[in-house]
Amino acid sequence: MTKVLFVISKEIIYRNIYATDFLTLFLNQNKDVEVHLAVEKGKINDYTEKLKPHRAVIHEYQRPINRGFNSLVFFLVRNGLWSHSTRTLRGRAYKRDGVSLVQATLKEFLVFTLGQLTGYKKMVRFLVQKIKSDNELKALFDRIKPELVFAPSLIDNNFDVPLAVEARRRNIRVVGMVRSWDNLNNHGILAFVPDRFIVQNTWLKEAAGIFQGIEKDFVKDVIGLPHYDVYKNPAKFIRPKKDFFAELGLDMDKKLILLGGSDFYYSEDTLPKKLNEMIADGRIKEPTQVYFRPHPSSLFTRHEYGLDKLKHIILDGKEKDKTGFSDGDKLINLFYHSDIIIHIASTLAIDAAIYDKPNLAINFDDEAKKLSKAESVNRLYDSFDHYEKLISLGGTKNPSSEPDLANDINEYLTNPSQDRAGRQKTIELFAAPFDGLAGQRLVDILTEEVTKIKPC
Repeated sequence: MTKVLFVISKEIIYRNIYATDFLTLFLNQNKDVEVHLAVEKGKINDYTEKLKPHRAVIHEYQRPINRGFNSLVFFLVRNGLWSHSTRTLRGRAYKRDGVSLVQATLKEFLVFTLGQLTGYKKMVRFLVQKIKSDNELKALFDRIKPELVFAPSLIDNNFDVPLAVEARRRNIRVVGMVRSWDNLNNHGILAFVPDRFIVQNTWLKEAAGIFQGIEKDFVKDVIGLPHYDVYKNPAKFIRPKKDFFAELGLDMDKKLILLGGSDFYYSEDTLPKKLNEMIADGRIKEPTQVYFRPHPSSLFTRHEYGLDKLKHIILDGKEKDKTGFSDGDKLINLFYHSDIIIHIASTLAIDAAIYDKPNLAINFDDEAKKLSKAESVNRLYDSFDHYEKLISLGGTKNPSSEPDLANDINEYLTNPSQDRAGRQKTIELFAAPFDGLAGQRLVDILTEEVTKIKPC
């Protein structure tokens, strides 16, 4: 029986791929394949429960802290990419994360002099192939003896990359992806280029060449996003608006704004207050309510938002301190029933485009915070390569002040079809092919790879 090893390095990877129909489709199409899953240590019970219906063997693994040669190699990986995004992130790290001026200058010099060279990226990837595998990882491969590895988050240098390197060392073919649309311009050098590189959208195909020096012809498979398959045909998930609003404590007679939080916006604690004031004093002209979903990795605690005093803001979740990635059905209904979606340089712009919802990306800070240029939210739009591209498509308004925000909200409430052409362009670049068949395409590719290794 052919053995394949699938990797789940983060909860978001489970949501994006394994929580879809992907595994069911793959197992139905490959009945003589034995599926093994590598998950983070401490998560085996969670995934055993989640994946109970599937005939899969689950293993846990934890990469030890990199030291010596391994530590040096991954330093080069993290600091070997020249892009607007990485420069912005280094500036923020200097201002916020305790990085010294000497460290920041060294990294900037390294990236500026070498990070634009394709040859340098190839040299770093050569060094990655020389990293040492720990005994636990070797034992994992000895125990499973996989003949194919699928690593869907090759930007994860502490999980997918070591597994992929060990696979190649054993002459095991690796099929790989990155987990999100910003990974090839935001997260350093792609440390490991798989034997077959799958991307989810056209932007990632372009970014592989622009930022990672990967030849355009090498990236042949653009499959769409398996997580978005249910977005194409959401009818079975959509609840009647009356019932859904009642469940969340929303008012049927008011417009609904969905506000998505950010893990990178230093003024987010005051944004709900500003929206509440705009509704209360009539700057937002129609009766409106805001449903606020903080980011799972929000910079602020729920107490810091002061939401108990805000009449027009409804907080997502009652018991948990932070919202995770596991409430997809509710999120689909929020997209479907919202009138406007507001966010901070988020993938919510793509979600909004898919549901043809007007959306706004906040582009101003709280003046009282006196943030530096490196900390400002403006950098997310003029110095994050993927978001520069998205904003240029014209499907997302980008208000630069409170008056602009109020005006944009009023315009969209009056004319929700405004910027529809731009939203369609957003789908074409960042979500297409969007036909509900991304998971099936991924299954077909992996099935083709399995067929290659089966004995004749």
